[in-house]
Parts: sequence; structure tokens; C-alpha cells
Amino acid sequence: MWRKQAFLNAGTNFRAKVFGKKSNQISVVPWNDKTEAKFHNMQMQLHNLFIEELSTYSNDRCKAGNPVVVFDERTNKFMRATIVSVKSSCWQVDLIDTGETLNVKLNELFPLYQKHTTIFEVLPMAYHCLIMSVVATTDETDSTASASASLLPPTSDQLAMIKRGTILHVTTMATAESEYPSQNVLVRLESSN
Repeated sequence: MWRKQAFLNAGTNFRAKVFGKKSNQISVVPWNDKTEAKFHNMQMQLHNLFIEELSTYSNDRCKAGNPVVVFDERTNKFMRATIVSVKSSCWQVDLIDTGETLNVKLNELFPLYQKHTTIFEVLPMAYHCLIMSVVATTDETDSTASASASLLPPTSDQLAMIKRGTILHVTTMATAESEYPSQNVLVRLESSN
């Protein structure tokens, strides 16, 4: 499984919480002790959800050409990749952003499901938005459900605020198929540069 500390550290650069049933928009709110504590608690819960999802991503479901996300320990970042070959102990992947070919273990791969990943193309920087998990509830309890989030890229002013350590507050459109009237999604924005 993913190294727990690496997972917890992964969200320290850019942090965001996505929720709501309004039109797609991104706003920025201050990062303080209260939001820090809430984010940390969510991360601990989401770690377990991630482990459950990773355990279902077996060799039977993997094949060459599949998109995945790889945690690159050299840069301490999540990187988009494409599977080149699948072996029981070690898989070979091509990093999309750098063109490198790496040998990785199963526990270092994360399936690139549509509900989990959105790519922000904000020139001259491309931001990779990895949705850590979806928590869809009416009252922010611990109930969970799968949902998709279509996010708009942050503006230049918002990017500047992100770099100063603020948290993104992103509102998504609730789909007609969703059984929940609101969708809470924890995401992390990471520069691909």
C-alpha cells in the first residue's frame, strides 16, 4: 500500500475542498487552524478509502495503454502515466509529462478514473487536480458515494493565492444521476512543472 506518510504529505502544497450543487466555480478562502484540522481529519479518513480502492485494482484489470497516476518518490509528486507492460511484481509505465519510462510496484499505482482526475491547462503552467476521494452527503457526515466533478481552472489571481498557502473552495454541479443533493470532494492541485 502507499506509504502513509507520503500520502499525508502529498496534500501539503495545494489544498482544496470541492462541494455543493451550484454552477462550477472556484473561490479561495483563508487557510487557518480550523480548516487545517478539518483537512487533516479528512486525510486520515481518505487514506483508508484509497487503500480499499487500490486493493480492487488487480492485475486482471490492468493492461498496456491504461492510464494511471504514479507517486514519484524522487519528486514527491503524483505523475500521470501510461502502462507499458504488466508483470506480477513490477510494472513498466511511461510518465506522460516527462516521457520517462519507470518500473513501479502495484502499490505505487493509482487508476486514473474519470471521477478522480481532472487536468487544468493554465498556461504557462499545467495543474493536475487529483481528487483524493468523493464524500457526498447532505450534512457533511461520513457517508460516501462515487461522483464526478467537472472543475474549471483557477484564475491567475487564485493561483497566486494558492501559492501563498490558501485553500481552494470549489463548487461543482451536482448531476441528475446523483442520489445526493450535494457532493463533497477533497482535491489537491499540483503543478506539473
